Amino acid sequence: MDKNIPAQKQIYQERAKWVNDILEHWYHEDFLSIRWWFLFGCTLIPYYIWWKLVERDRFFEIFTFGLVTTITSCIFDVVGVYLGLWDYPAQFIPLVPFFVPADITAIPVTSMLLYQYCKHWKSFTAASMALSAVFAYVFEPLFIKLDIFEIYKWKHTYGFAGFFVMFNINRLFIYFLKKYALNK
Repeated sequence: MDKNIPAQKQIYQERAKWVNDILEHWYHEDFLSIRWWFLFGCTLIPYYIWWKLVERDRFFEIFTFGLVTTITSCIFDVVGVYLGLWDYPAQFIPLVPFFVPADITAIPVTSMLLYQYCKHWKSFTAASMALSAVFAYVFEPLFIKLDIFEIYKWKHTYGFAGFFVMFNINRLFIYFLKKYALNK
């Protein structure tokens, strides 16, 4: 074994210190701060609005689309953070490697509304392009200004492309899932 590669015990000790530092920072810098309350509102209010607007007869289909979007958004976010492409200086919930207000709320809720109101591919594609632009060119810079989001090796154009591809691949996935379920 190479002497320069840390042993599992060393990795565990570093991770335990890192977790302690994150919790300490979160408790003293983020928890109950104005940013934290803003993130709290960004996490709860969209679901209240969505609940009032969702088509009940298509609830399962729309909610499934939202769950798929949540999963893909969280995966992309975890990979982006771990690769050092971006980070979140302010956290709503510590020790969660993805950004809860975006990955579990804003992105899925808006995409569920997009899916609900844009039933045809042409309208969905156009609207997903607009929504991707809003996320990449409005919300990302806004969250940078609010010191909630930092980018390192990332450009907003990459975010735009990522959102657009994610929304459309997720819609395609639901399309095939529905088709399979109906043919069974």
